[in-house]
Amino acid sequence: MTPRDLIDDLRSRINPAYAATLGTESYERRISAETIEVLIEALEGLLRYHQEGDDGAELPREYWAPRYREAVERAEALVGATVLDGEGGGTGERK
Repeated sequence: MTPRDLIDDLRSRINPAYAATLGTESYERRISAETIEVLIEALEGLLRYHQEGDDGAELPREYWAPRYREAVERAEALVGATVLDGEGGGTGERK
């Protein structure tokens, strides 16, 4: 299950009558879905700074420090895109 699948699942199980009532499962699901959404958006924003340019202006991925490359790749996996997709939400395949 991807984070986006989890968001969809959480949202599908929210009872609108209790979504704003503190302490209810619907409230917790709503807060969790919103939090995951914000984290995905933050990761997508950060990943935009790590695009590998076609003009050679950016440092190619194979020259990144191994731990840094692993961190970026984990973030890409969470948002379902590679930095080369540009907008996030892509197929996860490298071009």
